[in-house]
Amino acid sequence: MHPYKGKFIPQLVEYFLDSHTDEFKRQAYFRSGDIVLDPFCGSGTTLVQANELGMHALGIDISFFNALISNVKVKKHNLAGVSKAIYDLTAKLKTFVKNKNNISFETELLCELTRFNNRYFPSPELKEE
Repeated sequence: MHPYKGKFIPQLVEYFLDSHTDEFKRQAYFRSGDIVLDPFCGSGTTLVQANELGMHALGIDISFFNALISNVKVKKHNLAGVSKAIYDLTAKLKTFVKNKNNISFETELLCELTRFNNRYFPSPELKEE
C-alpha cells in the first residue's frame, strides 16, 4: 500500500531478540518482558517482532509517515470497523473514478514525468572501452 523502501525482514530482528543463544549472542540476550528501544524505528519491524516475543518496545522516528506505519502495525484494531472503513473507502473511490477523468490525468502526468526525467536525469549510454 505504500512504497516504503527502508524495510528489512522480520527474521533479522527475531535473530537478535529471540531466546536461542549462539556465540555472538551470549553477551546480549533478550528475555520476555525486557524493553527494546528502537531509536530509528522506521516502519516498525523491530517493534512488531519484540511484541510477538513478549517484549515491550518503544520506537522513535523523525518521519511522521514512518511513525504512522509503526503505530498501525502495533495497535489493536477493531476488525469489523476496519472492514467497514475499507468498504466505504472503496465505494467512494469507485464513485470518484467514475465521475472524474483519472486516466487522462495519469497519462498526462506520466508523459510529463518522462520528459522531466529525460531532460534532467538522462540515462548514461553504455560505453565500450
